[in-house]
Amino acid sequence: MRKALLIFILLPLSLVAQVLRESPGQVEVSGRVTDQGAKVLPGANVVFRNLMDTTAVIKAVTDAKGTFTVQLSPDTYELRVSYLGYQPFTSHVEARQSMSVNDIRLVESATALKEFTVVGRSLTYNVEGYKLNVENNALFKQQDLDRILLFLPGAMREKDNLKIYGKMVGKVYINRREIKLTGKDLLNYLQNYHGKNVKEIQVITSAGANESAAIGGTVVLKIITTKIEDGGMLSMRDSGSYNKQSQTYGNPSLIVQQRSGKWSVYGEASMVANKNKGNSESKTLFTDSGAGKQEWSSSVMRQKPAPAYTVGAGYDLTPDDILTLEVGYHGYKSEYESSSRIQNLQNDVVTGEEHNLGLSDSDSRRASVSIDYVHTWKTGELAFAGSYSDSHSSDDSRRWREGNTDLWSSTEAASSDYASLYTKLDFEQRFQALQGKLKAGVAFSNWDNDSHTDNLLMEDGRESPYGTYDDVYTYKEQTLGMYGSYDFMIKNFSASLGLRYEFTRISPNSTLAPEANYTSYYRNFFPNVRLNYTINPMKGHNINLSYARKIQFPFMNMLNPGTTWSNEYSYSKGNPYLKPMCGNEVTGILSLFGNYSLSVTYAESPLFQLLYSKEEGRDIYYSTYENGGKDKFWVIGLSAVQFISPKWMVNATVNRMYVTTSYQSQNHRAKNWNITLSSTNNLPWGLNLNTNLFYVSPTEGIHLDTGRALNISASLSKSFLKDRLTATIDYGYSPELTGRIHTAGVVNNYDSDYSPHKIGISLRYVLKWGNQWAKVRKAVGAGDGGRLK
Repeated sequence: MRKALLIFILLPLSLVAQVLRESPGQVEVSGRVTDQGAKVLPGANVVFRNLMDTTAVIKAVTDAKGTFTVQLSPDTYELRVSYLGYQPFTSHVEARQSMSVNDIRLVESATALKEFTVVGRSLTYNVEGYKLNVENNALFKQQDLDRILLFLPGAMREKDNLKIYGKMVGKVYINRREIKLTGKDLLNYLQNYHGKNVKEIQVITSAGANESAAIGGTVVLKIITTKIEDGGMLSMRDSGSYNKQSQTYGNPSLIVQQRSGKWSVYGEASMVANKNKGNSESKTLFTDSGAGKQEWSSSVMRQKPAPAYTVGAGYDLTPDDILTLEVGYHGYKSEYESSSRIQNLQNDVVTGEEHNLGLSDSDSRRASVSIDYVHTWKTGELAFAGSYSDSHSSDDSRRWREGNTDLWSSTEAASSDYASLYTKLDFEQRFQALQGKLKAGVAFSNWDNDSHTDNLLMEDGRESPYGTYDDVYTYKEQTLGMYGSYDFMIKNFSASLGLRYEFTRISPNSTLAPEANYTSYYRNFFPNVRLNYTINPMKGHNINLSYARKIQFPFMNMLNPGTTWSNEYSYSKGNPYLKPMCGNEVTGILSLFGNYSLSVTYAESPLFQLLYSKEEGRDIYYSTYENGGKDKFWVIGLSAVQFISPKWMVNATVNRMYVTTSYQSQNHRAKNWNITLSSTNNLPWGLNLNTNLFYVSPTEGIHLDTGRALNISASLSKSFLKDRLTATIDYGYSPELTGRIHTAGVVNNYDSDYSPHKIGISLRYVLKWGNQWAKVRKAVGAGDGGRLK
C-alpha cells in the first residue's frame, strides 16, 4: 500500500519535470475563405477547437482578402467556418507543423438567418459530453442562468433538482470555482447570473476519475462567464413573488468584476427574506388496535433578512501563473410557528379532540476562505486548490398541548459546530504526437462536527423516557483520494480511461449509544471509462458510452441515534450501524444532427432503506434507515432541441424509468414518466417569452408512495436602456402534493393544501465599462453584427 501511495504522489511530479524539458513551440496555420465562385469572403468567422481539450478555442476573422492566420499548439483540431448567408463548414485539421489549408468554399443558404442562429449556438460533442456556446445565442440574452440550463440537450427538472439525460447534476463549477449548493438553493443561486454574462456551458455527462467517487456517474457542469481583459462588469438583481401562502420580497443580489493589469477582483452579495404558509391534512390508522388520528395543521415560516457574500482577488504572477484568494460569509435566520387540530379516532369514530401549538427559531452562520493557484504551459497545467470553512447553527423548538402543557409537551435545544478542510492538486499534460492527454491528482478532505441536543418530552405531567435525553454527538470524516486518467484519440474515436483510489476514515460518537461508537476505515478502487465515436462531424451524429463505479456514504444525521418527534404519535431516529455501499452505472447516448438524442442508463445503486415501523404495545410509529437496500433502474430518454423559427427555440425531454427496489425479501417494481418542455421565443417589441412545464408521474415504494408532481411556469421579459435593464414578470402553477405511508400495523395518508398560483417580478441591471468592452463592441460591429444592420 505504501508503494502505491508513493507512486500516486511522485508520478505527477516526475511528469512535470519531463514536461518542462519538452514544451514544444506553436505552429502557424493559414487559409482562405471563398464562395463557390471563388469570390473571397472577408469577415468570416474561423474557429479552431482542440479535440483533446474542448476548452482550448482559437478564433480568427478573415481579412479583406478572405485570408486568416492563427498560431496553434501542435494537435488535432476541429475547424469551423461560418458566414451569414452561407452554410457552415466543418472539418478536422492535423496541425503538426506550420501549414496552409486548401481554400474553404462555402455554399450559399436560403435560410441565412436560421443558419446564423444555429452556428451561434455552437453545440459540440466530445468524450466528456458536450459544450454549449451561450454568448452567441440571442435567445438567451434576457434570461437568467437557471433557465438557460433547461435548454441543454437532455435537461429536465425533477421537483427542485436539475437532471441531464436522467442523471442528477452532482457538481457545478463557475470559472473553476465549485458552487457548494444543491437542489433549490443551487437553482436560486444560479439566478444571480444572466445570459449576457455567460460565455459557455460545458456538460460532463459522467463525472471522471478526477471527481469524488461519491458523485461517480453524475453530471458535472462547468460554466464560463465572459472574460474581462481590461475593464469591469456590474450585475444587480432584485425580485419578489406572491401567492396566498408564500411571499418573497426584497431579495437583492449583486455581482461585480473588475480587471486592471495583473489584478482582478470580484464580489457577490445577496440577501433573502420570505414568508411561507403551509396547510396540510393527514389521517393515520393503527390497524391492529383500530385507533387513529385525523390531523389538520397549518404553519408559518418567516426567513429573516440575512446576508451572503463572497469577495475574491486574483493576481497574475506571470502570464502562466495565476493566484486567487477568496473569502465568503453566509447567514440564515428563521422563525417557525405551527398549530394543529387532532381528532382521536377509534374504528373511524371520533372519541376526542385536541389542539397543539409549536414555535421554533433557527440561526446559522458560515465563513469560508479559499486559495487557488494555476500554472500553465503550452501543453498542460498544474493546479492547486484549498479551502476551509467554519459553521455554527442553533435550533430551539417547543410544542405543547393548547390549554394543558402538562398533558403533553416537547422541547428541543440543538446546536452544531462544524469545520471542513479541502485541498486538491491536479496535473494535466497533453501529448501532441500521441494525440493523448494525461491527468493525475491527489485530494484530501477533513470534516469535524460537534453537536449537542437537549430534549424533554412531558406526558401526563411526567418526563417520558421515550423522548427525553441529552446527547453530545461528534462526527469526524477524513478522505484521501488519488486518481490517474489518460485520454486519447484515433481519428473519429476518442476514449478516457481512469482509475481512482479513496481511503476514508469515519468516527461517529454519541453519548446516547456509546456501544455503537466506532472508527471505521474504507479502501476502494473506482474505475471510470468513457468512450466517444463521432459518426459524422458534419451532420452532428455522435455516440457516447460511459461506465463509473461509485460509493454512497450515509449522511451524518442518518448515523445519529437521537430521536426527533414530528408529533405525539410519530418520530424518526438515526442508525449508527449504517455502512457505505458501492454501486455501478452505465450510460449510452446517441446524438443525431446535434440537437436530437436518445439516452439509456442502467444503474445498480445502494440504498439506505427508509423503513417505517410501529412500536409494540403503543400506537406510535417511527422511521429509521437500514443497510441492505438496492435500486436497479433503467432510464430511457428522448431529447430534442428544435428551432421552430429563427426566434423560437424549444427543448423537449421525455424519460421513462423502470425501478426495482429490493430490501431483504421484499421486492417492489415501479415505473414512471418524467417530462420537461421548455420554450423561449423572441416576440415583437423586444419581448422574450419563456415557458416551462415539468411533470413527474406518481411513484411507489416499499413503504412510501407519492402523488404526481406538476409545475407550469411562464415569464415575459423586456430590456430597456440599451439592453442594460431587464424587467421580468413570472407566473407559476404548482398543484398540491399527496402521499401515502404504509407498513405493518400503520397506514398514513397526507395531503398538502395551498394555493397553486404564484406571480413574481424581477429587475436586473447590467453595466459594463473599460477598454476591453469597447474593443469587443468594435469587433462585433465590424463582423457579423455589422452585416445584420
